Amino acid sequence: MEKNKKVEEKTTIKKSGTTIVTEEKKKTLNEILAEDKELQSQYDKKITEALKTAKNNWEGKSKLNKQNKITHETKTQKTNKIEIELKTYKLKDKTIRISLK
Repeated sequence: MEKNKKVEEKTTIKKSGTTIVTEEKKKTLNEILAEDKELQSQYDKKITEALKTAKNNWEGKSKLNKQNKITHETKTQKTNKIEIELKTYKLKDKTIRISLK
């Protein structure tokens, strides 16, 4: 692979026999990759690596969300159990007070 490949392509246009206008046309990514198969291969590897990283991050967040949901449900169940126990103690206390009157 050449080290210093030019990304620009020059087009020369002659006007009126004496005037020369040079326009620089930048190549698109697809044109560059189509010309250099090694570069195309490296580009494909980078894209594949980026997709794997994104997938792993998404799966990790999904796993954390499931764990957070389970933790939240567990805390809610414990809170509900404590509230029920508190109501039970209050009812027992009220019953004892009524029976002592």
